[in-house]
Amino acid sequence: MKLTQECWKNTNKRKINLKKETDGRKNIDGINYSTAAKNLNITKYKAEQYISILDKAFILQVVFPEGSNVLKEPKILLSPPYRLLYNDFDLCIGALREDFFVQNCRILNKNIKYLKSTTGSKTPDYIIAGDDIVVEIGGKGKGRTQFKGYKAGKKIILADSYNNNSADKKPLFAFGFVL
Repeated sequence: MKLTQECWKNTNKRKINLKKETDGRKNIDGINYSTAAKNLNITKYKAEQYISILDKAFILQVVFPEGSNVLKEPKILLSPPYRLLYNDFDLCIGALREDFFVQNCRILNKNIKYLKSTTGSKTPDYIIAGDDIVVEIGGKGKGRTQFKGYKAGKKIILADSYNNNSADKKPLFAFGFVL
């Protein structure tokens, strides 16, 4: 069976869209099953299968949401080295922080979920299920405003600065010791 020129063009478009979807250029909240299916022009079921394979290969990391009245679309993160393939460090520092955190939670065998709420309201980034720990990930300027109104046994801000003189903030690189 010969590939027609149009079929070949469609195949190349899928490869380009997959590259854009998984190369770290997409916003951290923008990669999920639906966007992958749309960009690859495949079914959502097939996108779930492909993403599952990439998750098992430690290329992608799938984190499901926690919250009421939320669509159960996962947040799909990249393993840290892959995000830097097509982006400068400065452009993706926020996404790298989350990639690093999620990867370390997987290594520690922690069941994490990302917190999702209505658009515009501030919520912490992740909850470590079973440990009743809520985590906010950020840089120097990150504060406790995301925790307002949220009840948890332990609330942690993980920042990537060595100069964390505050009891509120813990260094992101030492996350495993903070628990």
